[in-house]
Amino acid sequence: MIFANEKFADCSTECAMFVTMHWEELFGKKKFRANWKAVEALEKAGQFAYYTMRDDLGKLCGHVGYRITDCPFFGCLTATDSFFYVLPEHRGTHEISNLLRFAAKHLQVCGIEDVFAAHLVVNNKLPAAMDRAGYSLVSKMYRYEGE
Repeated sequence: MIFANEKFADCSTECAMFVTMHWEELFGKKKFRANWKAVEALEKAGQFAYYTMRDDLGKLCGHVGYRITDCPFFGCLTATDSFFYVLPEHRGTHEISNLLRFAAKHLQVCGIEDVFAAHLVVNNKLPAAMDRAGYSLVSKMYRYEGE
């Protein structure tokens, strides 16, 4: 596998297909709304980083996008994943861990002090991949769904 930091703007068509596959895998026919122009604007402003995992033929097999923010509370730059997907045939091979590790190390070299990644509760295999990549559990997040 080839891991790289690529410009999202150059890969947005591939990314859109991946995110759509991921969305359908998780939510079925629920309406999907993505604002790729906003992601491209964040990238242009230095507030977004995009990492890919490709096979030897250049086919996109996985990707992760990080939102970079200035955290005034801690006084440092942080990166939190916005989306993350790997094709089913590449799961269970440790390639997910390698992609997450590659992205985190690159972000740290670029001056990002804290790198965070999240996963949906329904994915009970991803925590092991995150552990292998050097991530540790620091919090749990809850989503408000109404009363």
